[in-house]
Amino acid sequence: MSSSHSTPVLSSSFALGSGPSPFQPETAALAAAERVLSAVARGDVETVEEEVSKDGSLGGVRGVYNSRGHACMHIAAAYGSTTMVEWLADSGCNPSEPLAHIGITPLHIAVLNGRPETVRELIKVGADINAKDSSGMTPLACTTLPTESNVTELESARATCKQILLANGARRSLPVS
Repeated sequence: MSSSHSTPVLSSSFALGSGPSPFQPETAALAAAERVLSAVARGDVETVEEEVSKDGSLGGVRGVYNSRGHACMHIAAAYGSTTMVEWLADSGCNPSEPLAHIGITPLHIAVLNGRPETVRELIKVGADINAKDSSGMTPLACTTLPTESNVTELESARATCKQILLANGARRSLPVS
């Protein structure tokens, strides 16, 4: 993960650093999920394994969501943890799971945050390279979205993501479904 990026973006309209914490516990189950998701954000596989195994209310790592519906794979993609993405996929997490309210997938999130290595890893573990969000946008289309402050480093990282997506079969235009 590149430490020079700003706070990860989970969607074009939702930054982890804005508003209430996405890890704010509201119930005992959310408190347990908070511990797991915080460890996911840090890339701490050992703590994730420990927390999931000791708290049966989570239903395994595939059952961990924050109060906004973000699963572990979404958080790992936002923070650029390729090791965590690989571990989560090996644990049965869906690398193409859409976020219920907007439909973005972990691959969309990795692209939005300019995480080329995470894009590679998500493709490697089977992410749908042409997945559409609720507005019909694909991860490839996300590479051309403007940055909030024209951050050259982010634009460059997204350009690298675009090359990776195209090299792995992303289609420039998809049939309307």
